[in-house]
Amino acid sequence: MHRLAPLLVLLIACRSLGPVHPAQANGSPLRVLGETNPDSEPPSCRAHGGTPPVPSAPPQWARSARRDHTLDSLGIGRLFVYISAARTGEPLQTAALYLEPSLPGIVQGYVAGGGWAHLQAPGGRYALRIRSIQTREAILDSLDVRRGFADTLRLAVGQPWFCGL
Repeated sequence: MHRLAPLLVLLIACRSLGPVHPAQANGSPLRVLGETNPDSEPPSCRAHGGTPPVPSAPPQWARSARRDHTLDSLGIGRLFVYISAARTGEPLQTAALYLEPSLPGIVQGYVAGGGWAHLQAPGGRYALRIRSIQTREAILDSLDVRRGFADTLRLAVGQPWFCGL
């Protein structure tokens, strides 16, 4: 029994050292800037017809369980982002992504077809901005880039009122 006690203490200590990601565990809301109230159709859409707003789906995370020692040695993490339209489920063909840290500086990435982009940034908490013609601008308030890990984020971005002009 005396030999098992140190092993048990070691197992409990190692388990508690894992990263804590409360914002990602709860799923920070994805917001699309612009009017998303379906009862407030803009005057231009009343005149030309249009498409009512579609809310964004909650973010889906696939966190890597393996630490990438190359990323860790560089002090960065990698984030693969897949962006699709909530209305159709189709991947966005073009979009600009910006990770905005609390310190000055911006990390940029682009979707160049197929809905996928990848970003590399120092480990830390960021706001993610997505700019696209199809969605205007969407914001994920906070996400954590984990140093030494390559995580995947899937976003189904909604859209505000779209005028049929």
